[in-house]
Amino acid sequence: EIVMVVTLPLHFRIVYVLTVKGRKLNLDPSFRSLMINSRTVNIMYFMIFILVQEPASAGVFFEFYKVCVFLFSLPFSLITVNSTLLILIGGLLHLFLGLTRLTAIALPLKHAKVWSGRRMLIIFVIFWIFLLLASIPLCIPGSTAITINPNVFGSIGIEFALLGNYFMLYSV
Repeated sequence: EIVMVVTLPLHFRIVYVLTVKGRKLNLDPSFRSLMINSRTVNIMYFMIFILVQEPASAGVFFEFYKVCVFLFSLPFSLITVNSTLLILIGGLLHLFLGLTRLTAIALPLKHAKVWSGRRMLIIFVIFWIFLLLASIPLCIPGSTAITINPNVFGSIGIEFALLGNYFMLYSV
């Protein structure tokens, strides 16, 4: 948790530096686009974890989360449960980042052709569409639940959970 809070500004800074048009960065385009997408996924996950999951489970502002959860139960559960999908997408993006670096070292002459801008665009579109499609079953009533439990600190917190087969599906 401390690492997330401390590195969050760094992730924002990396995305800013990589997306500003006026800067001359001598970076491989595939590496640059992978870095932007992986940092974006990390920022989304960190924000969900820092602003929703952690305070709700620790019992911080319990009444606020209790009211928000019961008024907006579907959006809250979707936001928190989607963090599992963000971790998956982040892992896949880091895998592709490693593969681009491997091909840059092992196949320097073919690297630009293998990781062309069009292929990278297709990969990113597939990742983000997968994230949206994988989120659709979470909209079905009865797929998520919100429970109020005592936590390890002895205070009462709110827990967001998947129910039934959804737990097994999204865990896998």
